[in-house]
Amino acid sequence: MSTRAAPAGPAGSDADLLAVIADALPPRPGGHICVAVSGGGDSVALLHLMVRACRNRGMQVSAVTVDHRLRPGSAGEAAEVAALCRALRVRHETLAWDHGKIAGNLMEAARNARMSLIAQWARGQGVDCIALGHTADDQAETFLMALSRASGLDGLIGLRPSWQAEGALWSRPLIGTTRADLRAYLRRHGIPWAEDPTNDDPRFERVRARRVMAALAPLGIDAGRIGRTQGHLRDAKRVLDDALALAVAAHVADAAGALRVERAGFDRLPRDLQRQLLNAAVAWVSGIALPPRAEKQVNLLAAAREGREVTVHGCRLRHQGDRLLLTRGFRAVAALDGPTDVPW
Repeated sequence: MSTRAAPAGPAGSDADLLAVIADALPPRPGGHICVAVSGGGDSVALLHLMVRACRNRGMQVSAVTVDHRLRPGSAGEAAEVAALCRALRVRHETLAWDHGKIAGNLMEAARNARMSLIAQWARGQGVDCIALGHTADDQAETFLMALSRASGLDGLIGLRPSWQAEGALWSRPLIGTTRADLRAYLRRHGIPWAEDPTNDDPRFERVRARRVMAALAPLGIDAGRIGRTQGHLRDAKRVLDDALALAVAAHVADAAGALRVERAGFDRLPRDLQRQLLNAAVAWVSGIALPPRAEKQVNLLAAAREGREVTVHGCRLRHQGDRLLLTRGFRAVAALDGPTDVPW
């Protein structure tokens, strides 16, 4: 990771950026905020802004860096972040990912490990909220990647501003702020940041999406316009979620960890609401928050409508008289301990 010098920029007000951070903070004074800092411009700007915003709120700010140990020099990069935090008088912790051979999607495995390591550390430190430096540009790139997979609303609405996971509250305060605005802030204050070389590696989908964003600029398609479009999609998603809640209350029952869906009521639902109901059911039974990929969703819905049995995310969907029954698949629970006198 190479360090980029931050030339002195023109003086300017930071009020808008500080207001964005303040709006994302808990309303009560005090508390403990942890900022995930990689050393890149987005997370470095977030750390500086968070320290300024929390200074008069009686709030403690800590920082954490995950060393994925995937590139030479990653330990040195984490040390640079530690030095930055010492200058800001912010407590910093480096968490190392001890991994063996990584199978499957490297970026997904690294992301999951990063979230798990940070959440575990934050729980032990009494952290109230973990702040991530994702921006409006990340949101737009996520939209393009979802579009390439023909995603539904869940994928197209993009990254969540805040959510609960692994016993922690996560927040993306800068999700409506552009990367350019943050770079301008860093230059104004002469704050250096680092550039990850993988940000220019076209092997990664996000890098290719970033290049597509640049190509779309002449059409007037930028992060701001995509963000507004996603806002309209989120409005539609809220309406769909309300309808889904009513459908679940009317037609779905919990049966000892399995779900039973009344077939007649399911058949009367609009097709997309059927798909949403099945996705929510699979998430509840499997514990996997991300929905199945588009082609698996299509197959799951077709199986439910046609009377076929299917397995997805370790869940088995089958027909039982006038109901659909969704249970964990045998392979998903084969290694679990349980009462020996109860047959599978």
